[in-house]
Amino acid sequence: MGEKQLEGELARKEELIKELNAIFDSVTDGLYITDGDGVTLRINRAFEDITGIKSRDITGKNVRDLVAAGVYAKSVRDRKSVV
Repeated sequence: MGEKQLEGELARKEELIKELNAIFDSVTDGLYITDGDGVTLRINRAFEDITGIKSRDITGKNVRDLVAAGVYAKSVRDRKSVV
């Protein structure tokens, strides 16, 4: 693959990321994304508006730690389903 092809591919991926970010932030429901270990990866603007919690204050922090610090009353992740 040539340099021009790589540059074009990178530009297309960057544009796709911008579009996905715009969609994520345009959703009116609050979205809270964690990894499998409960580490906060991202929230959207609606979540910030609904809760008053800012992304910069919780991104990279574990949900359990945020519950322990009183940021949240209880973590959904820690609830057990009964079937």
